[in-house]
Amino acid sequence: MTKIVNTWKSRFAQRERFRRTLNELNMLSDREAADLGLARADFRRVAHESVYGY
Repeated sequence: MTKIVNTWKSRFAQRERFRRTLNELNMLSDREAADLGLARADFRRVAHESVYGY
């Protein structure tokens, strides 16, 4: 049972990191994103790769 709870906590924490990362990316202006070589369409992918590694 402990393993299930720990897995749930880990996934919840990952989801929270994903949400925070995506929010921070969305706060960038178009110019700032372009300076980083990103388009707004890339934000979800970049946040996902950052948190989940794939």
